[in-house]
Amino acid sequence: MSNLIQHVKTGGRFEEVYRYSRLIRIGDWIISSGTAGRNYATREISADVAGQVHQSMKNLSSALAAFGATVRDIVHIRVFITSQNDLVEALETLATYFEGTDPVHAIHCGPLPGGEEVKIELEITCYKPENTEIRREWLLAQPN
Repeated sequence: MSNLIQHVKTGGRFEEVYRYSRLIRIGDWIISSGTAGRNYATREISADVAGQVHQSMKNLSSALAAFGATVRDIVHIRVFITSQNDLVEALETLATYFEGTDPVHAIHCGPLPGGEEVKIELEITCYKPENTEIRREWLLAQPN
């Protein structure tokens, strides 16, 4: 196993000011920082939560490409959202990215950094082995 940690920077000014990376890769695992639905090139942000989800996933997809990974490699997603009123729309929008992969979710509701216009931030963990094809299996657990 390699002891290499790889970092992806996306050129955002806060990455330099606050000294963080958009993604890191440690072996087969890729972990992201929280990623808002802001277009980092133009600084624009959609007024609706669905638009912010799409932009956040676009931001993450671009960063994942540096490791040859895609959203299909996401196994865990943390959703940070400012309002419960936007939760259903956000989750329905996210679901369009996860057909056939069904990652686990954690959802947190409360204020977010980046201004009042930021409604959602996503943080992901991916499993991306270098030379192995991923197989998936779904099991059904019976409730107690």
